[in-house]
Amino acid sequence: MNCVTCINFYFSFIGLCTRVEELISFLQMHDVLPQSIDCPTCNKPCVLNQDTSHLRFRCRRTSKVYKKRTTKRFSFSAKKGTFFDGSHLDITTICQFVCHWLHSSYPRQRFICQQLQMTPVTVVYWSHFCRQVCIDYLTRNSVILGGEGVTVEIDEAKIGKRKYNQGRRIEAQWIFGGFEPVARRKSSSFQLRTVPQVIRKYIKPGISAPHHSLTFVDPVTGAHTQNIERLWRGVRGGISQYWRKKGHMVGYLAEFMFKRSVDPANLIHEFMRAAATLYPPSGPTTGEEPPDEPRPGPSSAP
Repeated sequence: MNCVTCINFYFSFIGLCTRVEELISFLQMHDVLPQSIDCPTCNKPCVLNQDTSHLRFRCRRTSKVYKKRTTKRFSFSAKKGTFFDGSHLDITTICQFVCHWLHSSYPRQRFICQQLQMTPVTVVYWSHFCRQVCIDYLTRNSVILGGEGVTVEIDEAKIGKRKYNQGRRIEAQWIFGGFEPVARRKSSSFQLRTVPQVIRKYIKPGISAPHHSLTFVDPVTGAHTQNIERLWRGVRGGISQYWRKKGHMVGYLAEFMFKRSVDPANLIHEFMRAAATLYPPSGPTTGEEPPDEPRPGPSSAP
């Protein structure tokens, strides 16, 4: 049974993480973990253990071959290919991290390290993985703004600048975005393209766009750019003030847009479904699976 929609606020999901069986059922309903796996030897469902550090499907059924009882030993990691694959952290800690990450604003690294006993390096790695989920979600759910007679606010923003033109030089980064006031839809781009190319790709023709070279508010239509300007204010506040590298800007924007576009009550639901889409569970192959091999990245140690 798959979950169509569910409501999980911050404290309710943190409480769910303390109940292992319910947490595993929640992850299975959202397709983050496989619901069942059949043993390739006896073709019967395997049993899932409740060890949150090493979730494994096991089959220990005995069979009689030539009047002799033999035990078929089959083991397969339930985390294989999933969002949890290769990590030394148990799923309870990872789910709590996701909950903190979705509902906390910057600065949050020290808070997460203290609450979950994680190292700063581990927090950075898992934040990166979470942003990859947001990027994939927004790529699959991208919309084109505008249309005939629709007003779209178009503006650019400069992220990072020196205060009072003093201090060390900062490499500023420019982003370009559009906002449709009626539907309250937004689109942003951080790709190395010219402005006309971005407009043609993400905005339909026939729109009405206000321009500040004439008036701040159109006297006829009342169009303005106050919404997109307010959006940039939220973007700057939703991006870390430190270690703003150019290669990370897409992830920062994706995190901001994901949290803004999804209802707070459905943040965890949508994130888990997006994680299941990006990291679908893998099925077993014949034979006994070797123990989990850690992948490069998140672990319990730096």
